[in-house]
Amino acid sequence: MQENVNGGRHAVAFARVAQVVAAHDDARMILNESCRVIGEHLAVDRVLIYRVSLEQEWVNGLEEWVSPQQPVIPASIGCFPLARFQAVADVLLQSRSPVVSHHYAVHPLLVVDGAAEMLHGEMGIKSLLWHPFGYAEQGFHLLVLNTVEQPRRWARSELDFIASVSHLVSLALHKIELLERQQHQLEALVAERTAALSHTLSELSTSNAELVEFAQAISHDLQEPVRTMTGFAELLQEQVAERLDARARDHLRHIREGGLRMQAMIRDLLTYARLGREGMALHPICLGSLMGQTIDDLDNLCNTAGATIEFDPLPVIRGDPAQLRRMFENLLTNAIKYRAQERELRVEVRVEAHPDGWLFRFCDNGIGFDQRHAERAFALFRRLNNTRGVGGTGMGLAICKKVVEYHGGRIWIETARGVGTTVLFTLPCDPGYSE
Repeated sequence: MQENVNGGRHAVAFARVAQVVAAHDDARMILNESCRVIGEHLAVDRVLIYRVSLEQEWVNGLEEWVSPQQPVIPASIGCFPLARFQAVADVLLQSRSPVVSHHYAVHPLLVVDGAAEMLHGEMGIKSLLWHPFGYAEQGFHLLVLNTVEQPRRWARSELDFIASVSHLVSLALHKIELLERQQHQLEALVAERTAALSHTLSELSTSNAELVEFAQAISHDLQEPVRTMTGFAELLQEQVAERLDARARDHLRHIREGGLRMQAMIRDLLTYARLGREGMALHPICLGSLMGQTIDDLDNLCNTAGATIEFDPLPVIRGDPAQLRRMFENLLTNAIKYRAQERELRVEVRVEAHPDGWLFRFCDNGIGFDQRHAERAFALFRRLNNTRGVGGTGMGLAICKKVVEYHGGRIWIETARGVGTTVLFTLPCDPGYSE
C-alpha cells in the first residue's frame, strides 16, 4: 500500500516538472523549477545541476536550489576542474549509474580523488547522491542531491523518480540546445542574406536607368524587322493574293497577325519596363474624374460590346495619373474582351475604406476562369482564357500589378469560370485630403 502511495506522489511530482518543461523554452527556468520540485518532493537540503565538459575538462555549475528550511546552508554552486573529481567522473561516464556516499560510509572513489574531506568534512554533507544524465560526446549533466542534517537512504522508487525526471530534463535541454543552434544559424543566415540583398539593391538601383534605356533601344531594334515582315506580308496580300491558293493566303494572314501581335507585345513590354518609382509624378488625383475620362476614351469599344459600367463615387488619392489611367484602361478592356456572349456585360467599380487605405473592386459578369490560376494571371504574357478572336498580349494585368505596387498597394483576383471576375486592389489614402 505504501509503495502505491509513494508511486502516486512521484507521479504528481513528475507531472509538475513535465508542465514546466512544456511551458518554457528557457533552460534556466526549467533547471530552476526542476531543482525546486525535486528538492521539495524528496525533502533534501540542496539540489544542484552541473555540466561536466570532457572537452574543456571542467565542471560547470548550472543551477542550485537550497531548502528554505535550512537557511544555514551556504550556496556551493561553482565551477571546478574535472581533475578534482576525475575518478568519479570516469565511473559515471562508464557505468551511467548514480554514485551514493555517506559521511559514515564514504564512497571509495571520493577518497581516491581526495574530495571526501571537502564534501563530508568542510561542507558537512551527511549524504549525497550524484545522478548522471544527458550523455553526449562532449560530456554529460550531473544531478546532485545533498542532506546536511542527517544521513539519507534512497528507496528504489525514489531512484526511479530521479532517473525519470533527469531524462525529462535532458530531453528539454537537448530541445533548447537545438532551438538555440537553429536560432544562431538563422541569425547568421539573415545577416548574410541582408548583406547580399543590400548589395543587390545597390546594383539594381544603379542599373535601373540603364535597363530602361536598353528596353527603349531594343524595342526600336525589334520593331524594325517586325514592321518589315508585316509590311511585306501586307504587300503580298494586296499584289499577289489572287494568284495564291487558300492555304498560302492563310499563311500570309498568320504572318501579318503574328507581326502585329509582336508589335503590341513590344509596346506593352516597353511600357512595363518604364513603370517605376523613379519619374513618378505624384499628385492629388480624383479617381472619379479619371475613371470618367477612361470610359470616354473607350466609348466606342464599350458601345460595341453593349457594356454597362457603374462606379461608386471614387476618392482622391496621391498618385501618378498616367499610370493609374493605364491601369483603369487595362481593367475595363479586359472585362470587355472576356465578356460572356450569352448575357449583357455589366462592370461595377466599388470602393470602401480599408486598413491599408482604400479597397477597390472591379467586378464583371464575364466568362471568368479557375480561381486556382488567379495568381498566374499577373505573370508576363500570361493569358488564362485563350478565347479565339480575342486580342491582347497578356501584359495588361502584369502592368496593373506593377502600378498598384508602386503606389504602395496590393492586388489580387477573385473569380469563377462562367460567373465573372473581380479584381481587387488597395491604394493608400491621401493624408492631405479627407472626404
